[in-house]
This record gives sequence, C-alpha cells and structure tokens, in this order.
Amino acid sequence: MTFEDTIAMRKPKGGGRPTVTEGQMKGSLERARKQISTFYGFELSADDPRIAVWSTRREGGNAIVVYGGRGRRLDASQLAYELNN
Repeated sequence: MTFEDTIAMRKPKGGGRPTVTEGQMKGSLERARKQISTFYGFELSADDPRIAVWSTRREGGNAIVVYGGRGRRLDASQLAYELNN
C-alpha cells in the first residue's frame, strides 16, 4: 500500500526558492495516516511503523511525498527540512 501526496509550496516574500512548512507536512502525514488506516481497516497511530516515507521530490512549485510501509520514519520537521534543503 502506498499513498502519494502533493503539497503546494509557498514562495517566500521577496522571491527565492519555494518552501514547505512543518505545518503542511503535519497535514500530509495525517492524510497518509488516514488513507493507510482505511486500507488496513483499522485506525493506525501516528507513530505506527506501517506509515513511512518511501520518497520525496520537488516538481515545480510542488513537493511530492510517497508514503508506504517499511520506509524511513520521519516526523513533520524532518520532512520539511529534507524537502527544503
């Protein structure tokens, strides 16, 4: 089971490279948790090992995160850091 989430990144005031916030990543993790819980048929906790990051990438003004089981366990701040750097 995988879940791909696309997050619109915001351009900082004064131009520069678009960034993703920790709050946006918390929302993304919650959407992944709900989707994967639906697949398994029971509620998963936020720290369940079946919710992990398979890949992250940037495309234009969007950040794309693919979640699945047995990947890297990252929290929202770590995901935001990875996508912004």
